[in-house]
This record gives sequence, structure tokens and C-alpha cells, in this order.
Amino acid sequence: MGKESVLALQSALPKEKSSEVREEIVRSLGLLSDPAAGATLSGALKDEVPAVRLQAAMALGRLGDPSGQALACEMLKDASPNIRMLSANTLTMIGDEKQGLASLEAAAKAEKDPGVKGTMEQARLMLRARLGIPEPPPAPV
Repeated sequence: MGKESVLALQSALPKEKSSEVREEIVRSLGLLSDPAAGATLSGALKDEVPAVRLQAAMALGRLGDPSGQALACEMLKDASPNIRMLSANTLTMIGDEKQGLASLEAAAKAEKDPGVKGTMEQARLMLRARLGIPEPPPAPV
């Protein structure tokens, strides 16, 4: 595995036509956790397919690179409910307090789709827990 796998995946990514395969290549690069994949993953943030871009954001987050967080925050407003939910779940892993949590809380508050709203609320709670930020007390009635 290791370096040879990273090199093979990096070589395959730009040639791959299938978005599903590109998504898996990017996911695999992230799971290998090799910093040498950083430039390739940064390039994948510009893929035409949102799911590939979000996998790249998540993979970069695993490498400790926050550059994908802005993309995940932006995609909380995507027209596709599935992309909004994937963005919220991505932020549970790579979000910080200032940008990730703030964006997720605003998006959850504004979300109209009940299924997406539920996913965003759960992601918001998971991100707060990961960051060690307690939920504020309920407002008095």
C-alpha cells in the first residue's frame, strides 16, 4: 500500500471519466492519510461533481488541511438536498467553531426541508461535541 497506492490513485484521477470512480479515488486518497496527496485533493475541490468536491474536502480535513471547509460551508446552500446533507456531515469531521459551526447553525435554522433540517441539526450537535462546545441553555419561556 502506502506511497505506491497514492501515486497510482493520483495518476488515475485526472484520466477518470466516471464521477463515481473519481469520488472513490478521492475518498481512498483521504483514507490513506498521506500528506503527499494534498495537492491532488486540493485540485479535486474544483471537480465539476459536488460529491467529488465534498469527498476532497473531507479528505483534506483528515490530513489537517482546512481548505475544504469553506467549500463544505458554501455547499450547505446547494439546490440539492443530498448535497446539503453531505455538506453538513462533512462539517462534523472537518468544521471549526468560527466557520464550520457558525455556517452549520445558520443553515440548519434556515433549512425548509424537514429531512435535511434533521440531518443538519444532528450534524450541528455532533460538531459541537467534537469541538467540546456545549449546547446553549434553552431560552426561557
